[in-house]
Amino acid sequence: MKILFLGMLMLICTITHAQDRRHDDRNSDRLKSQKIAFITSNLDLSVEEAEKFWPIYNKYQDKQDALRKESRDYISNAKASDETITEDEAKGIVMKGLDMEEKELELKRAFVDEVSGAISMKKIAKLKMVEREYKRSMIDKIKKRYNRSKGDRSRRP
Repeated sequence: MKILFLGMLMLICTITHAQDRRHDDRNSDRLKSQKIAFITSNLDLSVEEAEKFWPIYNKYQDKQDALRKESRDYISNAKASDETITEDEAKGIVMKGLDMEEKELELKRAFVDEVSGAISMKKIAKLKMVEREYKRSMIDKIKKRYNRSKGDRSRRP
């Protein structure tokens, strides 16, 4: 009986976890679609420009995400050892941080070089501003949703 119960419990947990992952994937896809629409609209990309721009931009985003993950891992390791490190180890951590900043700058330069064949320099210059506007709009939506849910909780008995 215990084995049957444990088996059922594991099955339910697995199904629930899989559903959560599908929900996360749908949210991720929805956010990506919103970002694409926002950037395309605000940069006023033509169909031809968009066809060339998005594969380059997506490749750049993937590389940037990998670099950010590496940076987060590096920062986590540095924080974990912050009390027990030697001066030489601290120097290594600082130099690694500078190397990562250089990699990020090289990535940005390579992106600009590559994407300049797809869109004008004016649109490239505007891209960073549009990305910030998108992030700001998403943060505002999250704040509104949080404040609404917070207000709903305060009204409950």
